[in-house]
Amino acid sequence: MNFIDIIFFISIILAAFRGFKKGFIIELFTFLSLFIAIYTAFNFSDSLIEILIERLEISLDYLPIISFVIIFLITGSTVYFAGIVFQKFISLVQLGLLNRILGVMFSILKIVLLFGFLIYFTELFDPKGEYIADSIKSKSLVYFPIHRIMDIFVPSLEESYFFLQKMSIINDV
Repeated sequence: MNFIDIIFFISIILAAFRGFKKGFIIELFTFLSLFIAIYTAFNFSDSLIEILIERLEISLDYLPIISFVIIFLITGSTVYFAGIVFQKFISLVQLGLLNRILGVMFSILKIVLLFGFLIYFTELFDPKGEYIADSIKSKSLVYFPIHRIMDIFVPSLEESYFFLQKMSIINDV
């Protein structure tokens, strides 16, 4: 067990506490907002890049990141605020302990997805293991299992033209 595992398990404990505190509805919509925002950003950031190229004079080097972040934030915020509205309507139904237990589960899923996202990008941007040594990754209990989970969630990443172009520039360095 190394620092990656310690950070992961501390995050899981904090997520479980937050899930218990916030409840199922908010945690469900928080989880959905993260998943939908990542998926939407991967699939539509190329379209936004084309629009930004036409309207702004920003270096092409920064456009993939700017485009991804804009779509991620707009989508994530929209879904999250829809959850808050839904929670207000559902507050009349007292779910009690079930709401809290399900909230714990969804909060943990959200943290696993977030760690997976970070691990996935670590592998993409550091294929040679210069920032996190391969020996540290191999000693981690969670690094590779979570990386395999992310292969399910972001299959469209490899199809993004601008992302592939950016990756080829990074890998050539």
